[in-house]
Amino acid sequence: MNTKNIFLIILFVLIAFAIGFFVFKKTNSQSEKTKVIKVDTNDWAVFSNEVYGYEMWCPKDFDCRYVCKNGDLANEQFCANIQNDPTNQLYITQIPLKEYGTGQIIVNFADKSFTLNTNSKNVLTALKAELSHEGFKVLDGSRFLITGVAEIVGFNKKLDPPSNPDYIEQWYFVKNNFLYSGKITIKDGENNFNEKLQKFEEIFGTMSF
Repeated sequence: MNTKNIFLIILFVLIAFAIGFFVFKKTNSQSEKTKVIKVDTNDWAVFSNEVYGYEMWCPKDFDCRYVCKNGDLANEQFCANIQNDPTNQLYITQIPLKEYGTGQIIVNFADKSFTLNTNSKNVLTALKAELSHEGFKVLDGSRFLITGVAEIVGFNKKLDPPSNPDYIEQWYFVKNNFLYSGKITIKDGENNFNEKLQKFEEIFGTMSF
């Protein structure tokens, strides 16, 4: 085997190694960046919403229920909290994208209200643009695997004292011509803040259609 062939073989091996290393690093980086939330719900209670066609699972030590808006079952909402404490809770709401008949809806986040054009190609894109412009942090929703939902976007904010609660995390997605919102509120100064946030995110992640 001449020197030229040996050089080509070595070059080929080095290129193959470099490509393999790049693919490995990219895959590993993605897996570290986005950790899909998985939870064992064997000892959790299930809540089925026949009006909107979804299910939620809730730990037995949480207070979970449906709350009817103005007594109207068509507007029932899911709520999960710790020992009936409204400062630590997950609240699921839904807004019909044709609610006002004008192609617009009003979305509330923290202490801000936004008017979105529902005729736009993607309501979530419009929402991200509005909230990012206001300086809110955009959260990666790919760690939630909600059946039948293609995209989930989230935002969070710490409110200035004496707000109670003072931490808000809110997730949005579109399904069946509704804009769904999963709002988590926690008193930031309380003990076990991270554990509470994780548990509420786990409950939200059990949602399925």
